[in-house]
Amino acid sequence: MNKHLIIRADATTQIGTGHIMRCIALAQAWQERGGDITFLSHCENDGLRQRISDEGFRFIPIENAHPHPSDLEKILSVLSDEKENTGWLVLDGYHFDTAFQKAIRDKGIRLLVIDDMNHLSHYHADVLLNQNIHAPTLKYSCDEDTIPLMGCKYVMLRREFLEYREWKRVISEKAAKILVTMGGSDPDNVTLKIIQALNLMNDTELEVKFVVGPVNPNIESIRKELSRSNFTYNLLSNVKNMPELMAWTDVAISAAGSTCWELCLSGVPFLGIISAENQRGIAKGLDHAGAAKCLGWHEDLSPTDIAQSLLKVMVNKRKMEQMSEQGKYLVDNRGSKRIIRTMHTGELQLRPVQSSGCELLWQWANDTDTRRPAFYTEPISCETHEKWLEKKIRDTNRLQFIAVDNKGVPIGQTCFDIISNVAEVDYYIDKNYRGLNLGVLIIKKGIQYVCTEIETPLTFLARVKKENYSSNQIFINLNFGDINDKSNVTSTHTHLSITIISDKESWINQYIPEVISKFIVSGHTVSWSHNVSEINNGDIVFYLGCGQMVSPEILSKNKHNLVVHESDLPKGKGWAPLTWQILEGQNEIPITLFEAVKSVDAGKIYMQDIMHFNGTELVDELRKKQAEYAIRLCLFFIKNYSLVTAKAREQIGKPSFYRKRGPKDSKLDPDKTIREQFNLLRVIDNERYPAFFDINGERYLLKIERG
Repeated sequence: MNKHLIIRADATTQIGTGHIMRCIALAQAWQERGGDITFLSHCENDGLRQRISDEGFRFIPIENAHPHPSDLEKILSVLSDEKENTGWLVLDGYHFDTAFQKAIRDKGIRLLVIDDMNHLSHYHADVLLNQNIHAPTLKYSCDEDTIPLMGCKYVMLRREFLEYREWKRVISEKAAKILVTMGGSDPDNVTLKIIQALNLMNDTELEVKFVVGPVNPNIESIRKELSRSNFTYNLLSNVKNMPELMAWTDVAISAAGSTCWELCLSGVPFLGIISAENQRGIAKGLDHAGAAKCLGWHEDLSPTDIAQSLLKVMVNKRKMEQMSEQGKYLVDNRGSKRIIRTMHTGELQLRPVQSSGCELLWQWANDTDTRRPAFYTEPISCETHEKWLEKKIRDTNRLQFIAVDNKGVPIGQTCFDIISNVAEVDYYIDKNYRGLNLGVLIIKKGIQYVCTEIETPLTFLARVKKENYSSNQIFINLNFGDINDKSNVTSTHTHLSITIISDKESWINQYIPEVISKFIVSGHTVSWSHNVSEINNGDIVFYLGCGQMVSPEILSKNKHNLVVHESDLPKGKGWAPLTWQILEGQNEIPITLFEAVKSVDAGKIYMQDIMHFNGTELVDELRKKQAEYAIRLCLFFIKNYSLVTAKAREQIGKPSFYRKRGPKDSKLDPDKTIREQFNLLRVIDNERYPAFFDINGERYLLKIERG
């Protein structure tokens, strides 16, 4: 059985209910694994306290929240009473400052801190969690052994939402059912402004459901404004069926807080309004990803602004479909389980390897991902491995351990071969436990064990291929230094500071969160901007879907400035090379990753590939494939950085140029057949530059969609 989970989170009119509601999701997942839960809370709402009790959780009130000294005293008193059974304490609230966290951790209590903004100078935690889309771009200062969990893969969702993960949403031609939810308190009464916006639309076909939170102080003013409305409405409070409401609605208007993740999972197209400072990153990230339309800061919005933005989404079926798909792509139903698995594996123990572990170690040794970066890449036979292990177990100069979680499940291994005063380190993480930063934890525990066993000073050495960036990153985090020897290996490589620049309205923005997450998982620092003036000093800039001019001064801020161009450079320089080649009838089109320099499309070439098309793709399909190839080149460049940069080559041959396309290039000839002009129709953007033709002095627009 799991030990006791104690959660410290508050709910008031000012801070809202989001902290407690997401902690309920985490508590449900802990409870499913057989554990007990206690909430320590300063909670002003009877309904929310009852909700906690109805879940089967214990509730202990906190009369005076931190910084009042009685808060910490109460926590430590409860933890003392539960000393033998307490597994973890969870802190969710911005008022729990650095000193508060340190006081708890100094007592030897395992601590999970949930954050949204990186507002503290330092965080003391065993696990630091930020479930928001922009979290991977934040640079946290935390304890050396802190395990960071960053991004949407750790979104906490209550169990009532999880069954809707596979629910198929049908997008209407025009939205008529609207859900409005501005959080648990809405102290600035943004709901009232939304009602005024809906009244301006004067649409009697609208059916609107307003969800007001249990600590909302503005019920009467909301009721008064609704009495003037000519649309159908329901005013709902203390709602317990949010998943059903999200399944019912066509479009939602929501505060850009935790509710956004529930809307994403449910595939709801929605407009996000920033009603608190901690929501800015969420709103911007979801807007960039195409999962929502960010309307901005609530005080800057008029009812007219809201009405116009809502109407644009309501009548755009394609836009609503894209929002729905992107939301479901960002959020799945396993966030809480990932967090708890990390909490349990964070309690790992090391056990000396024995002969009984031979089969498991043999399976790990032959894992494809293990053999590929190894110095000896061939598979190892079971017989060979068994003889080798027997010899190593008897070797007093070798210390080898299997790491197990709190239930005794093996999750990896580490070993140390000691010659003179040098201990060479190796490790392995089971494929089911990768991506949780456990390599650092396992090796660190192993080093601590070795240092207690070996009295003489040791130098710890790691031999890792330069192209094995994931392992290199592990040893960077452990402060290993470079190794320069004849074997062409290194214990570390400097982690890369990567910037991605794309135009704000570029179609490629919906694909960028995927590449950001992969860079971050590989241990790099990533930022994303739409303005070249925001580029800071670093290592690499990728210009993706960027038409801005970049000065030599800005180019000099980074070691590499990389552009992806859909042509066989130096042929096909200039604008829209993919479009021009489709118009030429090409279906195998080169794509090039090269260095940006002062001259247009003239830098060194690092990599090239060939994009394959079948001749039937329309513009969205062309773009999707273009993005897939471009992202593949970017990922390969980072993964094989040293190898790729070493093979850079100058452009050779006579250059050719494509001119910039404009609206006039979408003109069709009414005297030619559709077949003759099909490639032109393929590259048409129905929204931005639709096809048209002129006949009898009149102009007609023509849109194309796949049937």
